[in-house]
Amino acid sequence: MMRRFSDRKKIDVTRGDNEANRVAISHLADCQSIWIAELSTDAQSKIIAFVNDHEDLFLQIFAGSSFLTRIIRTRPELLQGLADDGPDIFCEKIMADLYALDLSCTRDELMRDLRLCRQSISLATAMADIAEIWSLEDVTGTLTNLADAAIRVSFNWLLQNKSQQYDMQAPLLADQSQCVILGMGKYGARELNYSSDIDIVVFYEPEGMTALSHDKIAEFWIELTKDLSTILQSTTEAGFVFRVDLRLRPDPGSTPVAVSIPAAEVYYESFGQNWERAAFIKARQVAGDKETGDKLLSILSPFIWRKNLDFAAIEDVHAMKRQIHAVRGHRHIAVEGHNIKLGRGGIREIEFFVQTQQLIAGGRDKSLRGSETCPMLIQLAERGWIKVETVKALTEAYHFLRGIEHRLQMQQDEQTHTLPKTEEKLQVFAEFCGFETLDEFRVRLTEVLQTVQSHYAELFEQGEALANEMGNLVFVGSENDPETLETLTRMGFTRAEKMSDEIRGWHSGRFAAVRTPRARELLTRLKPLILQSLSQTPDPDFAFARFNDFLNGLPSGVQIFSLFQSNPDLLNLVTDIVGTAPRLSAQLSRRPVTLDSLLDPNFNHPLPDTDEIFLELQTYMSGITHFEDMLDAARRWHREKIFRIGTQILSGKLNGLEAGLDITKVADASARVLYDFVLKDMLGEASLPHGSEMVVLGLGKLGSREMTVSSDLDLMIICADKDYSKNITYRSTSEMTSSMEVFFSRAARRFISAMTVPTSEGHLFEVDMRLRPSGNSGPLVTKIQSFEDYQFSNAWLWEHMALTRGRVLAGGAGLTAQIHNLQKKIFAMPRDAHEARRDIVDMKKRLEAHHTKKSDAKWDIKHAPGGLVDIEFIAQGLCLIHGNTLAAQIDASTKANLELLGTENILTPDDKSRLTEALSFYSGLLQIFRLCLDTPVKPPFSPALNLLLCQSSALPDMAHLEQTLSEHQKSVRDIFVRMFGHLSD
Repeated sequence: MMRRFSDRKKIDVTRGDNEANRVAISHLADCQSIWIAELSTDAQSKIIAFVNDHEDLFLQIFAGSSFLTRIIRTRPELLQGLADDGPDIFCEKIMADLYALDLSCTRDELMRDLRLCRQSISLATAMADIAEIWSLEDVTGTLTNLADAAIRVSFNWLLQNKSQQYDMQAPLLADQSQCVILGMGKYGARELNYSSDIDIVVFYEPEGMTALSHDKIAEFWIELTKDLSTILQSTTEAGFVFRVDLRLRPDPGSTPVAVSIPAAEVYYESFGQNWERAAFIKARQVAGDKETGDKLLSILSPFIWRKNLDFAAIEDVHAMKRQIHAVRGHRHIAVEGHNIKLGRGGIREIEFFVQTQQLIAGGRDKSLRGSETCPMLIQLAERGWIKVETVKALTEAYHFLRGIEHRLQMQQDEQTHTLPKTEEKLQVFAEFCGFETLDEFRVRLTEVLQTVQSHYAELFEQGEALANEMGNLVFVGSENDPETLETLTRMGFTRAEKMSDEIRGWHSGRFAAVRTPRARELLTRLKPLILQSLSQTPDPDFAFARFNDFLNGLPSGVQIFSLFQSNPDLLNLVTDIVGTAPRLSAQLSRRPVTLDSLLDPNFNHPLPDTDEIFLELQTYMSGITHFEDMLDAARRWHREKIFRIGTQILSGKLNGLEAGLDITKVADASARVLYDFVLKDMLGEASLPHGSEMVVLGLGKLGSREMTVSSDLDLMIICADKDYSKNITYRSTSEMTSSMEVFFSRAARRFISAMTVPTSEGHLFEVDMRLRPSGNSGPLVTKIQSFEDYQFSNAWLWEHMALTRGRVLAGGAGLTAQIHNLQKKIFAMPRDAHEARRDIVDMKKRLEAHHTKKSDAKWDIKHAPGGLVDIEFIAQGLCLIHGNTLAAQIDASTKANLELLGTENILTPDDKSRLTEALSFYSGLLQIFRLCLDTPVKPPFSPALNLLLCQSSALPDMAHLEQTLSEHQKSVRDIFVRMFGHLSD
């Protein structure tokens, strides 16, 4: 049928007195004079007559569309063709010229001709649409035909030129290329909108060209795809042809732009998602090898269409809608700024209303496999899935909303779906759409949106909501949902677009936890809860980044996601952990079974005493006979206990000193059990000869029971025997005989290996042996007599200070008592108080010169002037200076020794109180830092860490915390100076 503009109904709109209409009147005059001045007299006459006959149409165009105005101004000759032929014949001629394009042309010539064709089709289509002489199907069909022609001509041109570039003997022909270009979405369904992107996916057979190697074939199609995209979407003086979207290919974040068919087959069999199934409903081959295309679509068919009624897909397709507020209770629709595609009651709801039911039933009923929206509404009614009244209402709504969508895009040739936000601009737009008044436009649009919304809500009212009252939380498809980005921003996330991309990646199967469909289904249900929980942390962006790392590190997902679903409080705890404590988070990622410990009813209770912990570990290890199994079991047990303590630190259930005590209990038990196992493993059923003993002495924070989660173990191993040269027969890798000295050395090395070697269950401790006599240059095991001789003859004061924190962790009872008595003697040694004070000051000066050179030295809680080491030096130094009276009472604990010094009036009550308060304050900060930072302490800290530090210190904010820290450091330093002397030169 040949239609002309004379067939149209005249537009009778009272145009308001606004800037747009004043400009339109000016353009109308210019169009009849200035713009056509260079054309022939005959052409001018025809154009003037055409414009005069359709003045209302041109005023509407000039007032509403700067894009169409620009085409008419720069190419007024197009109006003559439209006047002579009408839009149908005009477009047929343009298409014929495009297909007849000489492929020997240059790239620049090709790109210019494509863009000029697009301008011509754009003008003709818009005028026929605005004049209402074309139906919606005519408009979208013509735009689709242009896209098909542009892709096919460009594809053929590229095949010819790429064949030459790759030295192929003959140009590769499209129908023999074994390459397929699929049009997806609206393009595949022949429903392109006026300024639509075109979604395409390029697939190829990897063995398709015998003239090229396998690698070269992939390179050929990847380069061609990139060039095709460039040719179509690069903006030149003549504009662009189509923006190209390649993101509907399998896992677009990690795959090339052209995908081999075998790789696609594996992906869709293993990782394909419901939203991709919905996307492929509209897939249509638009260029390439038809035989290969038929093969590909046949491969994809079982993925798209399931044999059984697929009600499970409804949740994912509901998510694809990008508008959760369509459920009942969210009826309000604002016209200003409304997104008519993605918003409530918009085009996407109609499309997904259809696609959802196609996915559910299309596997059994091939009549429901069509790609076009309105014909499928009719089919759904004929097959009894929806009512006839629904077809009529949604079809009318679809046509109306698509018309509004086209007007929006005609304005600036932009891919937009959002109505103007101001009343003035909305008034101009309403007139462009042919409405007499803005109120009339409001009423009509609102009626349509509410109609769509009600039908969509009825379909999904039994579905599980994927978000709560916060708004959209939808992460499917290949593009970000604008309203979801707004929701994320309202929730407190500042990286909404990046987050949305990463969350969509969770469903791509890129990492182990989401490799199975069940895991992805569970994660889809959990996403709103996860994001809500992360948003409630002090630093949502940081927490999300850590949670994303956590997911990437999980070896599997189904178990842990199921645990989260049944225990929402557990999810909240995990988000707290990943948002604040990287050490615990890393444990969870590497060993998600650690979460099982959270279900222990005693998880939030403090650990029992040291002996009970030791018995618990012994029981845990019972029945294990192999050395490697023992090492693995010890690491599992230790990991669960440290995880438990870490969460109690985060929740404030343990203060710094309490946490230090509990961590030390775990270290003590590990050392005792592994020491006993090593000796038993080496000796078998035998035992050490009478008088032969070995002990493990703990020093430093291990000795004082003040460990943190990152503390090393400061150890010294001491042995005793009357005759070290006597032989002992024992089993190791095989039965062997050696001297006691060699045996002690081998046993010590094996014990240290048991404590330090990484296994499949991870790491246990780092061990530091430098506090033994002569440091690292001395023997690994120190004989008791050598130890005693050294301490009374050669030891420095700092070594005696270190011994004040010494405790025997494991070993023979006789040697343990001997060392304990020896410690008392060492502490009671007569000392020159003045010399001791001078040595302590000198040691402290050396330490500070090494540790406190940074500008933020005050945050070095241990070594800053007036910091934790100052307190330790005060406690240890004063205990030794007054050792003649205190030796029997000296305890390994810093706090206990401060109490002792206060009781003995060596410290005043005020000094003791200030030191004890500072010790508790520092310990709390240090535990938090060691738990939450795996880098040196350096401000500024994250909001999450700031909050934890303040909660740990019971202070309202970081300003008060910094002030308190400074006050404690000054107070402690003042006491240190009064006790020992000034540190300045």
